[in-house]
Amino acid sequence: MQKNNIEQMRNLAAQLREPQGADGVEVAATMHQSNIGMTRACFASLAVTSGETLLEIGHGSGAHVPEFFEGRPGLLYQGLELSALMQQEAARLNRDLVSNGKARFAAYEGAAFPFEDESFDKAMTVNTLYFLPDPLGFLSQVHRTLKPGGRFSMAFAAREFMQALSFTSYGFRLYDAEEVRQLVSDSGLALRGTDVHEETVMSKERPGTTVRREFIVIRAGKRATQQCEYGVA
Repeated sequence: MQKNNIEQMRNLAAQLREPQGADGVEVAATMHQSNIGMTRACFASLAVTSGETLLEIGHGSGAHVPEFFEGRPGLLYQGLELSALMQQEAARLNRDLVSNGKARFAAYEGAAFPFEDESFDKAMTVNTLYFLPDPLGFLSQVHRTLKPGGRFSMAFAAREFMQALSFTSYGFRLYDAEEVRQLVSDSGLALRGTDVHEETVMSKERPGTTVRREFIVIRAGKRATQQCEYGVA
């Protein structure tokens, strides 16, 4: 790979992890288009209903958030982002939901979530797994902030697909489904199922072309009681 091409891939990887500056806004718009199928599948897997509280970690531009309120006028949405730019962009794009008190967006440093224990009915994250320095710690924070009986879904692209992309050599950690299931179990969350999807998306490496992508949604939940694993619901 040519030196300038390597630098382009390195920069793209950095922007995908944490969008910054003018290029970050442009990358976020592209991510919204390429991630929308995964986002919809992840959200659908949670069966969110009106009146519930939803946490989304790594929401990007938040252009998809209004879809979550369709048929769910009583939903309360909380976004959480590593990128301060994306937190600001999401608040801007969803200003009406923010002003009505239906949506909030926060930035954090990537470790402890800035929320009280048992704050949310549902939680989700899409395409953040590759960048987590401590995935078990991340999942433990999900467990802590979910209400008893709450549900969590995590969507990510399959290792085989990601390995073929040049930019994933720079700061990405790739996983297969079994590795993620083990992490989820180790965090204290109870596995509920694994869904495998395929879709056609625009290529990040070759603009104007499409690629077939396989992605996985891991579904999990927080036990309703500490004794649930012994048969007490």
